[in-house]
Parts: sequence; structure tokens; C-alpha cells
Amino acid sequence: MLNPIDDCFGHQNEDTSAAPFWQEALYFNLHDPSGRCSAIGGLDVFPNTGLAVAWLMLELDGEHFVNFQVGPPGDWRDDMNIGPLRFQMIEPMQRWRLELHDEANQIHGDLEFEARFAPTEFRPISLERDGEVVFNQAYFNQIGRFHGSLSVGDQTFSDFNGLRARRWGELNTQKLPNYNWLSLPLARGGI
Repeated sequence: MLNPIDDCFGHQNEDTSAAPFWQEALYFNLHDPSGRCSAIGGLDVFPNTGLAVAWLMLELDGEHFVNFQVGPPGDWRDDMNIGPLRFQMIEPMQRWRLELHDEANQIHGDLEFEARFAPTEFRPISLERDGEVVFNQAYFNQIGRFHGSLSVGDQTFSDFNGLRARRWGELNTQKLPNYNWLSLPLARGGI
């Protein structure tokens, strides 16, 4: 059962030092009502390897933009940013702030995610292959709306809908098989 603490980065309450692929992660999917602009962005922190990855992938009218940042995690439990991408919890299980400033692609945004429904917790997801853990994670997502705006060049978009997701545990992406994950936010709920 989820509680507000599960929205915080800090699930290492047991010895995970032997698990180099242990991670805390979050990501946000968003799309504007016209269907012209959609994006996914997130943060993956691997505290046992001293590595963090922040990323943004945006599609506008069929054109794709990508920003991928890698660096040390810093004080990742309180200040979750790498390069021009920043994520900040405002209220657990309710509101998050996203700052996206990608000068190279002329993308600028200051968005606030607001939950429309309680988060949906999934049973733990896990897979072992050849005696090694590929993934073993807790996971939840939550449907919401985004206040604020996102600009690409001279075009500005607002009134985004979408979702956010949180996961924590082991994930070895080098051994991850191809799979598809579908989350569908709808007006009265989601799939």
C-alpha cells in the first residue's frame, strides 16, 4: 500500500550495496489537447554507481527533439536536477514541478503536474534471466494535468494532460528484453 513517503527518493532502507543497478526513477508523459505536441521526460538515479540520468524526448508536428544529460547525482533526494532538467516534489502524491530548459533545441518549460486521481500501484514487476536480476521494482503511476507552458522555438503550448510514474528497485537495462508498456490517461480515469 502506497503512502506519501513513497513519492520521495530514498527507498534504500536495506543494504543494496551489492546491487549496482538499483535505482530511483520518475518520469512524466504529457500531450497538449491539439495533439501537436507530446513529451516524456524523467530522472533515473543510480546511487550505488554514482550516476544520474535526466532525459527529455519531445515530438512536435512529427519532428523529434531529445535532451539527454548524464552526471553525478549530487544531493538527489532534495535537488533533483541534471543539467537543464529539474524535477521538484511540491506535495507528495499530488503535485510536482518540472523545469525544462534546452537551449540547443529552443525548448523552455515551467510546468506543474497536478494529480487528478489517486496513484495506481502495480504489483512488483520482476524478471530474472540466466540467474541474474534484470528488473525487480515497485511501480506506480498517476493521471493528472499540467499547469504552465512549454515552448519550442516561437510556439507555446499549455493545458497538457498526461501522467507521471515512480519506480524503485533494480533495473539492468543492458539485459532488458524488448517490451511495450501502455498507459492511457482518459477523462474519467485511465488504463
